[in-house]
Amino acid sequence: MEEKIKVYVSKDIDTMLTKDADFFEFYKKDRSLNRNDFINTLIVNYFDSYAQADNALTGKLEEVLSGRLSDAHDLSLISGEILNAVKDYQYSSLDKKADVTISIKPTRKSAGVIDYIQSSCLTDISLSGYFRNMFASYCSLPQDRREEIIFKEKFETISRAISEGRMIYFTTNKSTERHEAAPYVIARSQEELFNYLICYYNGQPFSFRMTRLQNVRVLNKAAVIPEDTRALLEKMRSAPQFAYNKTTEICVMLSERGQKLFNRIYSYRPRPTNIIKGLYYFDCSEEQVFQYFFRYGSNARVIYPESLRLQMQKAYAYAAEVYAGERKL
Repeated sequence: MEEKIKVYVSKDIDTMLTKDADFFEFYKKDRSLNRNDFINTLIVNYFDSYAQADNALTGKLEEVLSGRLSDAHDLSLISGEILNAVKDYQYSSLDKKADVTISIKPTRKSAGVIDYIQSSCLTDISLSGYFRNMFASYCSLPQDRREEIIFKEKFETISRAISEGRMIYFTTNKSTERHEAAPYVIARSQEELFNYLICYYNGQPFSFRMTRLQNVRVLNKAAVIPEDTRALLEKMRSAPQFAYNKTTEICVMLSERGQKLFNRIYSYRPRPTNIIKGLYYFDCSEEQVFQYFFRYGSNARVIYPESLRLQMQKAYAYAAEVYAGERKL
């Protein structure tokens, strides 16, 4: 298949597909966005689960209607019409008006899937309509689930290594350095934005953003993780994007306004283990506390550990010097 496929979608869907291509770093060699490669990857990786969900729902509809319709052709036709009506309603918030045209040029990796869709999946819908529904379904999912679809092979490889208790090899898109690690779990951030590989790497707990991993391979080596490290890796599940150390407790004092801010600002917020008269106690990464509370200014003060208190103090002093014109940005 050489000709381009035109798919008519809403502006919201078009914008989300472009944003995901950027978030998931689909770029050409000149660093321009490679949206065509991204959309073809979406089609290849999402088709199976999308089609299975369609088939399951169609089967349910036919089961309900079979007692009322004896003609198999009518049964299939009506089931398909109901399914499309359900999709129109389900995705109506995303697909308000299909006034944007997406041109898809099939690639070698997607040609087979697209040929199969054309020959076997279009009994009551056009190819453009099929992809329109597929893209709307994809866009209705949270970002971490969309990431899992786009990097399906990578997720499956690491999940297999975890289930088999084996080491993995990988590089990253930031360097050509080769890495080996004992994978522990794939975890999503609290904000459901990105997925992270939590692992035992170079003798310490570590996390890598899944989008950044490349050339992932399962090694024929047993993954050995010390028991005390497993406890730290488990704690990292709640905020996998932050580096972790062995600090057992962090204490932050909040002003009255700071306490109100804590109840309103959810992004990256650490979960307190205890709260006593304006003192908030945490058992989490120092980096997470630093990133979260730095925006509080004078409404939060780190009591301990000393290393984190000094880090916060130096960061504010640096900012003060920049604002005073004593230091360049």
